[in-house]
Amino acid sequence: MALVECPECRGRVSDRAAACLCGHPIARYDPSNLDASVRAQRWLQREAARDEEPQNTPPPKGANRGCASLLVIALVFVVVAVILGDRVRQKEQASPTCKSDWHLCVDNADIINNFEGTSYGQVSCKIEAQKLAKYGEPKFPFLPFSSFYRGDNYRKTGVAFLIEKDAQYQNGFGAMVHSTVMRRYDLDRKQVLGVDVSAN
Repeated sequence: MALVECPECRGRVSDRAAACLCGHPIARYDPSNLDASVRAQRWLQREAARDEEPQNTPPPKGANRGCASLLVIALVFVVVAVILGDRVRQKEQASPTCKSDWHLCVDNADIINNFEGTSYGQVSCKIEAQKLAKYGEPKFPFLPFSSFYRGDNYRKTGVAFLIEKDAQYQNGFGAMVHSTVMRRYDLDRKQVLGVDVSAN
């Protein structure tokens, strides 16, 4: 191996190098033999094109372990929740409480706060109240119909009166009007008996 002078940049480079650092082909540079220079130039172009191609290398082993671990943990939580929920239901069926039977609740507050059927009633009454809107979509708080009358008349009559004081209905001019929505809900039949809307 000998060092030769690059005819382009005058730098010193090996005579076995395909090209100089400046890019000029060397490969046993011989001004009378241009074939070697042309071959070296083609080789440089192929190398440059190969460097520019995106590398389709597979991800390293274990790269997806994080996602798989999260999926397994989520699945375990779901299974545990189902098992615990089933045990709670079995216990509730064996000895009912206010949670499953509103007749066992002490008063109106106990029915609203503990009876599972109340949440179904709140959703169904919100749907019925939305049907009463003449203009646009009414707005309700995150937990609608959380107000109620004090006392124990819900347990005596089987009809719950729930009140939403922060509802907003759109009027004919496009303005939102604060309204009070009161609904009557049959606890036994799980049915909305009526919805009344009045502006505040």
